[in-house]
Amino acid sequence: MTDMVRRATLSQARAADPTVSAWVAANAGSGKTRVLTERVARLLLAGAKPERILCLTYTKAAAAEMADRLSRTLGRWALLDEASLRRDLAALDPASPPPEDLTEARRLFAQALETPGGLKIQTIHAFCDAALRRFPLEAGVSPAFTVLDEAATRALAAEARDALAEAAARGADDAFDRAAGRLTEEGVDALIRDVLANRALFADRADDATLCARFGLSPEALAETPFAGFFGPGEPEAVAEACAVLETGKKTDGDLAAALRGALPARDDAALEAALRAAFRAKDGKPRSLDRLPTKDVAAANPALRPFLHALADRFEAAAERAAAIDAARRTIDLNRFGAAFLDAFATAKRARGALDFDDLIERAAALLTEGDAAAWALWKLDGGIDHILVDEAQDTAPRQWTAIEALAGEIAAGEGARAGGRSLFVVGDEKQSIYSFQGAEPRLFGEMRGRFRAALAGAPEPLRETELKVSFRSGPAILRAVDLTFRPAADGLASDGVPPEHAAAKPDMPARVDLWPLIGKEAADAEPPWWAPLDAPAPTAPKLRLARMVAGEIARWTSGGERLPGGGPPVRPGDVMVLVRRRDLLAKEIVRDLKRRGVPVAGADRLRLADDLAVRDLLALARFALTPQDDLTLAAVLRSPLCGVSEAALFDVAHPRDGPLWIALRDARADHPEVVAFLERALAGADFLRPFEFLDRALREGGRARLLARLGTEAEEPVDELLAQALVYETTETPSLEGFLDWLARGGVEIRREMDKAAGAVRVMTVHGAKGLEAPVVVLPDTLSRGGGRPRALIRADGPGGPFAAWDASPPDAVLRAAREARERREAEEHRRLLYVAMTRAERWLIVCGAGDAKGETWHGLVGAGLEAAGAVDIDGPVGLEGKIRRLEDAGTAESATPDVATARSAPLLGWATARAPATPSEPPRRAASDLGGEAQRAATGADAETARRRGEAIHALLERLPALPPADRPPAAARMLSRLAPWADPSTRTAMAAEALAALETTGAEAVFSGDAMAEVAFSLRNPRNGGRIAGRVDRLAVGPDRVFAVDFKTDAAPPPPEAPPEPYLRQLAVYRAALTALHPGRRIEVGLLWTAAARLDLPDPRALDAALARALAEAAAP
Repeated sequence: MTDMVRRATLSQARAADPTVSAWVAANAGSGKTRVLTERVARLLLAGAKPERILCLTYTKAAAAEMADRLSRTLGRWALLDEASLRRDLAALDPASPPPEDLTEARRLFAQALETPGGLKIQTIHAFCDAALRRFPLEAGVSPAFTVLDEAATRALAAEARDALAEAAARGADDAFDRAAGRLTEEGVDALIRDVLANRALFADRADDATLCARFGLSPEALAETPFAGFFGPGEPEAVAEACAVLETGKKTDGDLAAALRGALPARDDAALEAALRAAFRAKDGKPRSLDRLPTKDVAAANPALRPFLHALADRFEAAAERAAAIDAARRTIDLNRFGAAFLDAFATAKRARGALDFDDLIERAAALLTEGDAAAWALWKLDGGIDHILVDEAQDTAPRQWTAIEALAGEIAAGEGARAGGRSLFVVGDEKQSIYSFQGAEPRLFGEMRGRFRAALAGAPEPLRETELKVSFRSGPAILRAVDLTFRPAADGLASDGVPPEHAAAKPDMPARVDLWPLIGKEAADAEPPWWAPLDAPAPTAPKLRLARMVAGEIARWTSGGERLPGGGPPVRPGDVMVLVRRRDLLAKEIVRDLKRRGVPVAGADRLRLADDLAVRDLLALARFALTPQDDLTLAAVLRSPLCGVSEAALFDVAHPRDGPLWIALRDARADHPEVVAFLERALAGADFLRPFEFLDRALREGGRARLLARLGTEAEEPVDELLAQALVYETTETPSLEGFLDWLARGGVEIRREMDKAAGAVRVMTVHGAKGLEAPVVVLPDTLSRGGGRPRALIRADGPGGPFAAWDASPPDAVLRAAREARERREAEEHRRLLYVAMTRAERWLIVCGAGDAKGETWHGLVGAGLEAAGAVDIDGPVGLEGKIRRLEDAGTAESATPDVATARSAPLLGWATARAPATPSEPPRRAASDLGGEAQRAATGADAETARRRGEAIHALLERLPALPPADRPPAAARMLSRLAPWADPSTRTAMAAEALAALETTGAEAVFSGDAMAEVAFSLRNPRNGGRIAGRVDRLAVGPDRVFAVDFKTDAAPPPPEAPPEPYLRQLAVYRAALTALHPGRRIEVGLLWTAAARLDLPDPRALDAALARALAEAAAP
């Protein structure tokens, strides 16, 4: 053990001392998780009960890792021999000898296992969830509340948005229109996300007068027009004379004159302001310098001209500032009204479901512990069960989370906190690694809370012990030297005290290197792309694509035996390499694609947004076609997708000469595309009765998967599997239907997250945020020119007399918004540096920094370049194909430090069962559709072919599904509008007849219940067949569920309805299945089913005995092989 390691180990042991409260600032790689684990182990050794220890971590992954480490430690103690156990305990606390009796140490593992609920190692959200469930009445929540995940939160937010829009359409509330009128649909959704993320800014529900005051205005000022009467008597003439003089000067004089002349004939205040702005503002929006205008000769000949122009400019600036403040105040009032209305609608939707989102958990728990009469009671009950609190990743803890933690920890230093037995607080974090501002984290709070706890514990027997862990057990000295010198001149934002970071390597002889590649710039413009190329497709020579190919090529060379780790270490393996990017954009996707093309194992994305994947979009397009075959655009997309593989020319041949729907034209051309038509017909046949998983799985098994992978590559396999997994999730939580699944996916915006700590020997390509807490021997940073900030936002956090508030980021900004923008840019620049710190400190042995494009402003590439120059890096030849030299900082080291392979484990001999053939899984009985039972119903001749009859029936069904929701007077025009879209193939007289038939059916005697406002349309169900265990699926056209009676009606559009006493056998069996399924769903209620013949507006209710007999026949048919 080196002296450095010995000193670092003693620092860790001192921080883990369970007898004192400690605040630990830990550099990256300094053993933070080890200190946490050892502190808990030492608490247990000192006699602390497991149930009285609370460990709060930031993520579930961190909680799981800590629990796993602690379990392995305690489990090892239970099995070690006496000498080995004494060595372990001595290493745990070098300052104290291990106890003579080791029995208690051996019992800790069983004690932890037997603790009810186990050790409390959990996220802050999990703790708040548990506290609310323990005190639901005191917290004002439902005892059985559910927690919304991110997808459910987005879906509920969309529902609240729609409720606001509907209220605005009725004229009940204009909050939505006033804000949304300034935005696109995407902008409204982005604003809603920002409101949710900044809901604390809307908590005070400031009124208009308060918001105006924050801009230095009174409410009456909102009616002002600052540019009204801008020119006084005679001033237009004076301006015109000034323009004439300026026009005799140089070009700059003439340009000013032209701009000023535009203000003279201005038709309104807006035009006047625009003209004056062109005259007195530069292109960047800042005031134009008039010190040299007019030019010297013109000014000398006209001494009064320059003062006149200066006075005019000063008056413009005052009016422009006033106008900007008024506009900002108006918009901010609209924003706050919208935010309050949306949050109210969102809260109402959550209450209706008895649900809380993640922010609610924190907010309600903080309120429970700090507000109201119940706070003291809840704290007393909780405090009675907690003696020791440990907080991990404290730099990422948001303000309201600190409120809850402070309420708990405050009891340690006051009142009952001094009780015998000892209590402690342990906090560990690193301001330099605070990168979650978008989740509310404020790194300044790390220093502020340290000061508050220091003061709170000043009078305790043991004051707060403050410790720094600076020694890295992860990175080599060359990497740490590069980190220190990179941030020495750029320390703003890394720590609240502004002191540059300092690191020491636990292994000073560890070989390591840092490489900085030259930037890859633009090449000469490519030839004109073909007309069919997507407009947003990058050129093959685009800098990011060239960089992606270069990075993938180098990784392929390294991992194929062409490179060893620095210092002659072991060969670089795929699992050794981590590629970190700022965003999952084109660069990341191209690196993954090129690695797969070269055969390099690469892990999937750490986050996967299903809706963005091409293979998923193709499968969802197939599902949409199956539900709406009249949608020509969707069908064309399916045909051109790998699922069908129809060429552009073949699609043109089918689509161009058609005079009706594309699907009909394709069926007519069946001879040219027999397999495609058969595939689509099977999809159509399964849309109404197959569950979403079955529908998608069948399409994939029928060759869809192979065709998708052949066209899109193996990277399509993972998203497709995730789509199938989401289909199964949907089927366990919702009534399964294909249409419902598509809506569920669209509303939820499903995004899959994966833990990437063990990538099974594959290259990891991920974001810096996702890599927090991970490490790798080789780290590549290719995304070093992009900056934070992302998309422009309407909402900006501004500071006012009453504290921070939500303002509309209007342009041009006034003084308040300019200050808010400067503060935002400063915060973004500081987090930009902290992200670079996190990225650089993931590397153990080799760090490669590269980039593509033009460097603007402060970039990671520039910061690292300056640091390497200060460190004395040298220029060497780079990889083949890279123009210019690479800059390298390297320590060759004096001893080889082997890198463990986390993905490789020693294999034990396989047991017999592992190689034996698995028993055959019994196949599930086939699924049948209720509408398929009993054969084909006999239809009277209508003069139309079967396809026309089918389309006519679908259109009338659609009318009967949608028209009941409208007032009777609105139904005829609505029916005409719907049919123009539903039946473009029909002539006007046919559409008129179809509308009349549907409207008459709505007035059918006896069917009033199923067309009422409480009735449901297109209700999917399935019935288990007792004869073979299979399922019979169906869809009820209209269903009315009452307290005593359940009434289901199926529409039939046959042109010649049969007599009521002789219903066709297929229809009778269909109704019998409906009746059986509804009986199982609604036991104890009277079940009635009927056929509504639209051609005669007649409702038939078959005899129950006939239905019983038909059910027996239907079940027998469905069970037959």
